[in-house]
Amino acid sequence: MELTQCPLCKHEQTTLFEDLTKEHDQRLYYHCENCDLVFADPKSWLVPEEEKKRYEIHQNDSDDERYRAFLDKLLVPLSKKITESSRGLDFGCGPGPTISVMMSERGHDMKNYDPFFCDDKSVFNETFHFITCTEVLEHMFRPMVELKLMVSLLEQEGALGLMTEFREDVDFKTWWYKNDPTHICFYSKKTFKWIADQLNCLVEFHGSSVAILSDFRSIE
Repeated sequence: MELTQCPLCKHEQTTLFEDLTKEHDQRLYYHCENCDLVFADPKSWLVPEEEKKRYEIHQNDSDDERYRAFLDKLLVPLSKKITESSRGLDFGCGPGPTISVMMSERGHDMKNYDPFFCDDKSVFNETFHFITCTEVLEHMFRPMVELKLMVSLLEQEGALGLMTEFREDVDFKTWWYKNDPTHICFYSKKTFKWIADQLNCLVEFHGSSVAILSDFRSIE
């Protein structure tokens, strides 16, 4: 029997979660017994060129009040953990950076990074009081590698704000969130608690899509 390794924790204790090969998105999904991640069959992952084409059609406008309200689901609770004039990084800002605009308006010094649209790796030589990563984790092929990178860029008292739809209390077979072919990893609160244990930090949840990591006791 072929083993399918979890992209987050690398365990091979994964089992078939859903076979939707005859449904809308036509993919197999696996569940990791170790970290509780559900992920799409790696054979179905898009190559970078196809990924970028999908991202280029995203309509993210910094003047869109509805989009700003959506991002505030993260930014409002995150702002309670940072001081005035903090340095921040939006990791995975996409083709229409908006968090950097919103947080700059609130007095913070912001930088952007995105492997497709703002590939300025000089930001990896800096440190930040906070990092945001919104609607990005579900796209990552190696989420733990990227999470450790973000944590390494944080000041000792820094906070990492994450936004992705949690899969608690959803009917996965009909869940709209899985239908985007660039969405390959699906997290639960249990998964984020596992991540927090690995990163030696605390996690708090806000609503059905926001996790904030803070109080890092040991950043390796």
